[in-house]
Amino acid sequence: MKKLILIISILVGLTSFKTTFGQDSNMAVFKDMVGKWKGNAVSQTPEGKMEISQSEDINYELDGKILVIRGTGRVPQSDSVIFRAFGVIHFDAPSKEYKFSAYTMDGNYVLADATYEANVLTWSFDVPNGGRVEYTLKFDDKTWVEDGKYSPDGQQWYPFFHMELEKVKQ
Repeated sequence: MKKLILIISILVGLTSFKTTFGQDSNMAVFKDMVGKWKGNAVSQTPEGKMEISQSEDINYELDGKILVIRGTGRVPQSDSVIFRAFGVIHFDAPSKEYKFSAYTMDGNYVLADATYEANVLTWSFDVPNGGRVEYTLKFDDKTWVEDGKYSPDGQQWYPFFHMELEKVKQ
């Protein structure tokens, strides 16, 4: 009897998950991003301009239902890691929108709005102390160019990030 109750509990738990993603055809638009990427980035910080040696490792998971992005930034001179991030993109079927969740090694995370059109992924989010950050990522099967900008009011935008990567492995 205990085993039957356990099995029923597991089945009820599994069926209670929201089935709000899983549109494989909508995720296929990111196929050119899958692979290993390397290149350089420049970020404007309060301390000044920072040059970064960046790598990205991207693959589909859950039978193509999510895209997983693992990014690592290193100091070019010492190769020490200064940035590590983990991101997940999925297509939310009910809203018919892409969703982007990103997490960093220093404990920050963001649940971003995302749009895709013709090999351009734009993701943006509100900043807790006010304003909005937006990244625009343009890619094909060989190159990836990404720019980040900040707006305190949604009108005036200030660029703070630029990255250029090349695909090094499918």
